[in-house]
Amino acid sequence: MEVFRELALMTDAEAEICLQGVMKGYAAVDPEFEALAPQPAQLREVLRSIADAVGGSGSAMSEPSPAERPRAVRMVLVEMASEPKLRPRIEAWIGGSRDTLIEPITSALVLAGIVLVLSTSVDFKYETKDGKKHFKIEIRRKPTTENLLGKFFGLFGGGIAASQGDSGKGGASAGKP
Repeated sequence: MEVFRELALMTDAEAEICLQGVMKGYAAVDPEFEALAPQPAQLREVLRSIADAVGGSGSAMSEPSPAERPRAVRMVLVEMASEPKLRPRIEAWIGGSRDTLIEPITSALVLAGIVLVLSTSVDFKYETKDGKKHFKIEIRRKPTTENLLGKFFGLFGGGIAASQGDSGKGGASAGKP
C-alpha cells in the first residue's frame, strides 16, 4: 500500500477522521496516552517540557486556527506514516472498513497527534508528586525530536523552529504529499 498516496487522496474531513481513528486505536493499547489525550492543558505541558528539554521554547502552543487545522492534521499524518512504529496503524486504518463517525478522542486533535508522533522518540509517564499527577519526560532520540518539534512548532508561529532559525517548513510536507 502506498500510504502517502492514500493520505494525499483524502479530503480534509477524511484526514481528520483518520487521525482520530488512529489515535483511538493507539489509546486503546496505551493507558498513558489514553489518559493524556483528552486533556489539552496537559498535552501543552508535555510539549512544553519536550521543547525545553531539547533547548527550544514551546510557549506558543495551542491547537491551530481553523484555517491551519487541515494542514496541521495532514502534517501529523505524514509524520506518523514516516515513523515505523506508527505507519502500520495508518495502513490498517486506511485498508480496513471503518465508521465514518468516530467519537472524538480529544478536542485538541493536533496536539494529541503531535504527542503521539513524539512518543516514538520520547518516553512520558505519569508520576505522582506532592499528591498531584505530573509527567516525567525522557528523550530517547534527541535529533529526531528536535526535527519533529521544528516542523510542528512552525505551526504555532514560533517555539523551537524560531529558536533554531528554521521556518518549520523543512522535511515532510504539511500539504497533500
